Amino acid sequence: MVLVVVLIVVVGALIYLRLHSKPKYLACAEYLIYLPGLEMPAQEALMDRVLKGSPYGQTISPRIGILFSDIRLHLALILRSRNPHLFRPDTLEPHIEPTAELLQNLSDAHSAVKVRYLSEVPLEDKRHLQLLPYLAEAVAVLGGGSVIFDSSAERLYTLPQLQARLLADRDVTTDDLHVHVFSTHPTGGGIVIESRGFVKIGLPEFRTKLLEADMRVLAVAIMEEASKQVWKLAEYPDEAEVETFGDSFRVVFSPDSRPVEVKIMRKQTL
Repeated sequence: MVLVVVLIVVVGALIYLRLHSKPKYLACAEYLIYLPGLEMPAQEALMDRVLKGSPYGQTISPRIGILFSDIRLHLALILRSRNPHLFRPDTLEPHIEPTAELLQNLSDAHSAVKVRYLSEVPLEDKRHLQLLPYLAEAVAVLGGGSVIFDSSAERLYTLPQLQARLLADRDVTTDDLHVHVFSTHPTGGGIVIESRGFVKIGLPEFRTKLLEADMRVLAVAIMEEASKQVWKLAEYPDEAEVETFGDSFRVVFSPDSRPVEVKIMRKQTL
């Protein structure tokens, strides 16, 4: 009888710890650069374009460039013949919204280079996010590719689109490039607003409660503004205040939920 009681206590304690322990930290930023050939550009050539011969000027400081020797940075060649599912446009989620040009170029690719930075140790800053977009661009240019997929933010770029963003602002650590906010339509009607990309700085993604479908444009705008605050803080606050479309809103987060549950409330009554 005593043994049974002890076993019940032990099992109960294990269940409690599993339910109440914090998830392990994980930050992951990953790009897939689709190429027409079967070879990855040489690392020396990539480093030269990013560090020395960059057409964008001095965008990578020595403190950032040292990440080339960081074991958390990983480059790998993926062959279409061995991983055909990664080259199928029909498997893309609806919110990715690829153009006809992107779909065609994706279909024509025979390989992809995976550029990934993964850390299980909390990051002190966002410098890895300064390196990766320039590195992805270098892989595409040197490998003759034209499609870049930010698989962490679930966003597709043509090479000219990414290059235009790199030219527009040398700082590429901002939320506009790394966080994707979009609406989905769950079964049963209505919409929810979700995020992709916060995993790049070790945060979980968020998901709003069910909203009316006609709130889509407003709700996306609200959550894009709230995302800027979360990104700057590098953590979820209990709530954020947002002003958009001439109105004020409270965005309430439940940081302990996975994904982080979000409730949007209007601050003032019209």
